[in-house]
Amino acid sequence: MTRFSALHRVGPLTALLLVSITPPLHAQIRYFITDLGTLGGTVGFGYAVNAQGQVTGASLTSGNNGYLAFRTAPNLPIKAADSLGTLGGVQSYGQSINNLGQVAGAAAITDSSPLHAFRTEPDVPINPAVDDLGTLGGTESGASGINSLGQVVGYSSTSDDTILHAFRTAPNRPINPATDDLGTLGGTESSATAINNVGQVVGYALTSDDTTLHAFRTAPNLPINPATDDLGTLGAESYGMAINESGQVVGFSYTSDRTVVHAFLFSRGLMYDLNNLVPADSGWDLQQAFGINDAGQIVGIGTHSGVDRPFLLTPASDNLCKNRGWENFGFKNEGQCIQFVKTGK
Repeated sequence: MTRFSALHRVGPLTALLLVSITPPLHAQIRYFITDLGTLGGTVGFGYAVNAQGQVTGASLTSGNNGYLAFRTAPNLPIKAADSLGTLGGVQSYGQSINNLGQVAGAAAITDSSPLHAFRTEPDVPINPAVDDLGTLGGTESGASGINSLGQVVGYSSTSDDTILHAFRTAPNRPINPATDDLGTLGGTESSATAINNVGQVVGYALTSDDTTLHAFRTAPNLPINPATDDLGTLGAESYGMAINESGQVVGFSYTSDRTVVHAFLFSRGLMYDLNNLVPADSGWDLQQAFGINDAGQIVGIGTHSGVDRPFLLTPASDNLCKNRGWENFGFKNEGQCIQFVKTGK
């Protein structure tokens, strides 16, 4: 197994553990908590939520005999009827949901086979006859993102079954090996993590030396172009994790010594270390970014005063400093807040 394959195969579970943490917001915001429960087992993960409040993820079933994907009703806990089933095997995982209620993820096709990517119809369980997206020619695939058009992205083994490539499907169509293989940044492997509504895809891929992973962002509905789509790094490897409708990308990158990982924002052709875009004395070490919305807010994980914490970054503006808004962001007064907006200091 290549280093890429080993990294990729442990990635989805790690992401489930990290991204499901709710980021803290400023003091006046309050939340009601809904315990989503499980499908009968002791553990469950919520991985994505749509604008209607439908959640998808995976849960252990009764007896803890394996995970099944679920899709909840809007703003309600998991019920037995929310299980999405499988593609014929014993396990499934919901990874993404669009506003129509279509879920994309990965599911077993038999009890002993690798997983295949799936995409459901709106608000119905997995139908093995039509929802198996197939592969790029190999035996394994998994979906990680779906947009409002029903385009799905993820990874798949190719025909020799030894390497993984990123894919992007046509709207509501299965994987077509002739058209949907996104290729790489010059190396042998790639994986897609997210897609926006214009068909731009982000993820990570091996470069020509076949030892270094770089984040990528494709042009709308085109394959990876090594000449234009390599987002670079903060010194060593990088991983693209999310994209908004403006094409801004977030993720994380190792710095030059390969021992420190920092969250990044890629915007207008440049990759920024997010640690350089927050107050220098904040006490934060922003390590990994996993989501960005169309307002430019970014969520991820890091450490604050040495303690692991989720974070929410909100683009700085004068207006947010006014009416004692500066208190929400840790400034001593309005003037200090506005000074940071204007000078970064």
